Amino acid sequence: AMINLSGRHIIPLTLGIGFVVILALLFGSWFFLPDAPRIHERARKQAISHAEDQRNALFTYTQTPGHVASIDYVKLEKPGFVALYEEIDTSLNNFLGVSAFLVAGEHKDILITANKILEHGDRYRAVLFVDNGNEAFYSGSKDEVAMDEDGSSLTSVFLIDKNADPGIKGKIK
Repeated sequence: AMINLSGRHIIPLTLGIGFVVILALLFGSWFFLPDAPRIHERARKQAISHAEDQRNALFTYTQTPGHVASIDYVKLEKPGFVALYEEIDTSLNNFLGVSAFLVAGEHKDILITANKILEHGDRYRAVLFVDNGNEAFYSGSKDEVAMDEDGSSLTSVFLIDKNADPGIKGKIK
């Protein structure tokens, strides 16, 4: 049997399908959104747990806009710093700021003040450096990028999102 869809039946049919789609979206978001913070926190804990097994490690997560970047977790075999760069390309030419000197060991919630506002939708790169012995980091310094067990440089790219969990930055007064 053929269905006759004349012009007068298309609008009610389209509205009906639209209504069903909207209901499905509302139900889906109601069903999944309450778990989003718990899923985010579980993923963060798993990543940090994996990082704790490394000699050197660096972990960041999506953050809110502002002048401060928060580095979730750092592990250093030797003393060093975390430097912040704009993620425009893979070069380290767009320096924005650096952490305080970090002794060897584990560190959580390191704050770096950037020399510009970190804006919604932009990407940034945190880079872990091993100190050259002078306990200072500046442009042109001889500090080397820390490496992981595979010989890859330790960097972490993160996104700025106005809807992100403010984390430690939300506690700054």
